[in-house]
Amino acid sequence: MKDLLYQHSDNVISVPIVDDVTGEAIPASSFSDAEYIIYNYKYEPVVRLTLGSGILVTGDNFEIRIDDAVMTSDFLGPHFHQLVVWNGQGEKLPPVFNNKTEVVRVAKFN
Repeated sequence: MKDLLYQHSDNVISVPIVDDVTGEAIPASSFSDAEYIIYNYKYEPVVRLTLGSGILVTGDNFEIRIDDAVMTSDFLGPHFHQLVVWNGQGEKLPPVFNNKTEVVRVAKFN
């Protein structure tokens, strides 16, 4: 299954963090940093967002906000995206998710 993103649209992804062992939610505020990347089919980064610059903590979740100005006509078809976080000691953790995504063509409003 692929995640869907849309051209010419603000794309918002809400990401809860869940402990793999206990299944309990971990508040996003307990992490020191976060980075979201969209890769093209060659695994070259084409979008990079960081905590405070496109990634917010909203309640217990991370909220990834991809601005419509970024999602231009150049984005179309298969991509990959991932979210990585750092623990309170500043250590990078394995990706929270690393999924295929499809950027869907939509008409521009103006």
